[in-house]
Amino acid sequence: MKSVLKVFGIIALVAVIGFSFAACGGGDGNGDNDTYVSKDAGYTYELSFIKTDRTANTKGGDKYMFSVSDDKTKIASRSGTVKIEGDTITLTPPDSDSAEITVSIKDDELRNIKGRVRTKNDKDFYLPGGVSRTGISVLSGDFWYKTGQDGKAIITRYIGDGGAVTIPETIDDKPVTGIGNGAFQFREDITGVTIPDGVTVIGDGAFWVTGLTAVTIPNNVTVIGEMAFYYCKIISLTIPNSVKTIGEWAFGSCLSLTSISIGSGVTSIGYQAFGYSENLATITVASENTAFSSQNGILYNKTKTILIQCPTKITGAITIPGSVTNIGTFAFRSCKNITSLTIENGVTNIGDNAFFECSGITGGITIPDSVKNTGQMAFASCSNITSLTIGNGLTRIENGAFYYCEKLASVTIGNSVKSIGIGAFRKCAITTLTIPNNVTRIENGAFHYCTKLTSVTIGSGVTSIERNAFEWCNSLTSVTFATGSNIADANFEPQVFPEGEGLGFGGDTLKTAYRTGKAGTYTRSSNGTTWTKQ
Repeated sequence: MKSVLKVFGIIALVAVIGFSFAACGGGDGNGDNDTYVSKDAGYTYELSFIKTDRTANTKGGDKYMFSVSDDKTKIASRSGTVKIEGDTITLTPPDSDSAEITVSIKDDELRNIKGRVRTKNDKDFYLPGGVSRTGISVLSGDFWYKTGQDGKAIITRYIGDGGAVTIPETIDDKPVTGIGNGAFQFREDITGVTIPDGVTVIGDGAFWVTGLTAVTIPNNVTVIGEMAFYYCKIISLTIPNSVKTIGEWAFGSCLSLTSISIGSGVTSIGYQAFGYSENLATITVASENTAFSSQNGILYNKTKTILIQCPTKITGAITIPGSVTNIGTFAFRSCKNITSLTIENGVTNIGDNAFFECSGITGGITIPDSVKNTGQMAFASCSNITSLTIGNGLTRIENGAFYYCEKLASVTIGNSVKSIGIGAFRKCAITTLTIPNNVTRIENGAFHYCTKLTSVTIGSGVTSIERNAFEWCNSLTSVTFATGSNIADANFEPQVFPEGEGLGFGGDTLKTAYRTGKAGTYTRSSNGTTWTKQ
């Protein structure tokens, strides 16, 4: 993934890791009971391996393809090394020293998968994942394929020389109707592909990380799988009317992609289907489409109540009309050429990372009274906004919502807010702050590293202040607890406020003073080491 989303934004990375397992070990959507044809060359199997660290966190995956001769005496492997003893095959991935994964072949099936392989760095392991539902494939020319119950061919692997590839209309007299999961993945030497008209399904990760600069999708394709064209070099894209489903991340991180035209038949667009395509300038949808629509290059649902995605390269001032109720997750991610933002009353939900890294927005942002929810990191890294007004509808300022808005100097919090989430305003430029009486909880690091903050007034309703809430606010010298303030000692966590000769390390002299002083104004000594009540 191209962008690291600072503290909280790890969604893209998780998506890729999750797919690694699915693509390596999953089926192709054509059924579990397919029948297969073998040739004299023998059988071909696919087995997935999941790479983990010692804490058992999945890090990636790989697929190993190996063929076995009819008499089970000869084998060939696509990667790594393989040895055969009787009905047992032992596989060693290329970056390991020991061979501990064994597979028993009996009755043309993979059975009794067991063992693990430690890698050469003595840190990671390969664990057996599962048997691919590719089953027994057949090699014909440059293509491995399998035969479905309908007698038609599904391409499972390409082994040719790359360049401009033409997928045949028929293979061994069988019409080609599907491109299986991962069939062309990681072939960056493939610059073009001709897909025959008979293909109806393009599987998960089919062209994942290839060198494709253009693709024509036939008007019989109904399904484009998850990450099917992820990280390709496609410049413009037309989705034909036959397509009904576009999977998650199907065209994600296509960094050269500038325009998308979506046909009339699409009824489902998966999460971040066009995400992280940093040069995307416009999305258009056929007017006959019953599920989706577009306006000014922006993708909406049909009724325009959900704003799904704004192309990254859109420019100028943006006004989100009150007819929109939901601004989707990552909807405006990294739209750095937007200069101003107006959200009209009527919007009720702003999704996670909705305006992440919209660094071109200057001036102020107002969140209207109609907004009830904002997602995590919703406005994070909007580095040039200077003021924020939160209306009287929002009840929680979510984790990291305004993280690293490094010029945000003025914040007005509405009277409906009850809690301020983890790191909500971390590394902002706030100078003075009033937390209204309706707020009850200030969470861990909410205003951490707001180095220009000089004074804070904490409302009487606050009953919990968590660790690091104002830590490293080095300029903070005055804290006022409003009349009626009564925070229980157990809920006034240690190391909340800065203390110690100008350093940001949290201390507890303010907490100690508050135990007896309660409401009132507390100031920090000239050497920064202690807090006392005035």
